[in-house]
Amino acid sequence: MEIIMVRHGKTIFADENRFEGCSSVNPLTDEGVKYAKDAGNYLKSRGVTAIYSSPLARAKQTADIISDTAGIPVKTDERLREICYGSWEGKAKSEVEGSQEWKERQNDKYNYIHPGKNSEGHEGESYGSAEKRAKLAFEEIKKEGGTAVVVCHIGIIRVARRIFENIPEKDAADFWITADEIYNVKLNGDAKAEVVKFR
Repeated sequence: MEIIMVRHGKTIFADENRFEGCSSVNPLTDEGVKYAKDAGNYLKSRGVTAIYSSPLARAKQTADIISDTAGIPVKTDERLREICYGSWEGKAKSEVEGSQEWKERQNDKYNYIHPGKNSEGHEGESYGSAEKRAKLAFEEIKKEGGTAVVVCHIGIIRVARRIFENIPEKDAADFWITADEIYNVKLNGDAKAEVVKFR
């Protein structure tokens, strides 16, 4: 069993260094579409048997492009959506850096529950709470076997590292992958995980 985790392509919010979160808006930029096509071309030779996606537009758009290349339908799973940053969503990071809430978050980034609700009424959450729902999704994906592509968000890839590698919470919360990388987990007994450059 292999799980290949792909972050969605670049978005306008990412270009502007804004919190994206679980908002359903924020489509891919042209660069983000190219990334999705490159990912699809890389994955089509990997023996992919299933594609799962967060339902959020930027992830679903990426997954649909990969699906077109790989010829495999996309299954959406609400549990793979990005963590909700509450009232911070849509704000530039510079707008909240230095605030009391920001300082509290820096003390325990993994378990910090983001304040308020986003514009769609979703409550802020923590990486820790996202880990619980993502773990259930991954358990179901593992039962299917084969080679599964999971198109999601940096927050879900961070909690996946906790789930599969049991790394410290701080390391998980600070983890990052570039637009040239995917997170690959091979599950044959013990989990063997690595970050792979694909373009």
